[in-house]
Amino acid sequence: MTDNGMKESEYGYFYKEIVFDNWKELLNYLISWNNHDLNIADNFLFRGHSDSTWELVPSLDRIRPDLEDNNLRNWYIAAEKHSIKNYKRAIKLFLNEKENKFITNGINPLEWLSVMQHHGAATRLLDVTSSPLIAAFFASTDIKPVTKERCIWAFPLRIIDEINSEIITLNTNNKIQELYDFYQDIDFLSKNEKSIIGYTFLDQLTERPYYQQGAFLYSMSNKISFTKLLKNYYDHSTKLTKLIFKFYDRNNFANAIKDFRNMNITYSSLFPGIDGYSKDIFLNQYIVNT
Repeated sequence: MTDNGMKESEYGYFYKEIVFDNWKELLNYLISWNNHDLNIADNFLFRGHSDSTWELVPSLDRIRPDLEDNNLRNWYIAAEKHSIKNYKRAIKLFLNEKENKFITNGINPLEWLSVMQHHGAATRLLDVTSSPLIAAFFASTDIKPVTKERCIWAFPLRIIDEINSEIITLNTNNKIQELYDFYQDIDFLSKNEKSIIGYTFLDQLTERPYYQQGAFLYSMSNKISFTKLLKNYYDHSTKLTKLIFKFYDRNNFANAIKDFRNMNITYSSLFPGIDGYSKDIFLNQYIVNT
């Protein structure tokens, strides 16, 4: 394991970069996550990337990066609200009985965005998980090419809350709960928006977020993207962490997949249904007789 010290992203946020020599070294580090030189009171969210060069960019900003900092972006964010309206009109035609029951219980705009993203629409939400091992699974299971450098991002939520508590007027002594409640009340067209990052664990969970211990990070601004807001939270003194690793050959990759199976972290467990099972069959086809 090599600590490469602090690095700066092209978007201006800083992170600590740690490189692991092999899969077992990373696995042991993740299993003993809370024993490292970290604040034990911190709650972390994690995101796995199968390519370590990828930036932390939500899908809405990936498909239209040209909309940043111009009037078209305001129109496009408004379209996000209209997309929810269209989903509400037609989604019952396509969901099964259990999913239809979920949406008829009354879900908030963030939960609508999560449903849209789950089914392939672009949103401002950045998928994360509270499990470093599940993040490692998502970073690991792309086999093309197997030797590509991968990474896991670790976000300390304490930093987000501390910065936001200086921006938002709080009315109670329960600062963390009041902040979290504020994050859930997103307004796509608000004129009184805050240029902050929020997070949610969703009040009402569908199957996939539940099994994936899922959550979301997002910009609460309609003008500034999540990626550009990161520099307000993670500078050279804060502990946004990037863990880098790679598999050197198919045998190393296969051993990692077997370790995930021993922990019951598979596509079948994270994506219940035929889609997850089929992905597990595909992985097994690749590693069989390795």
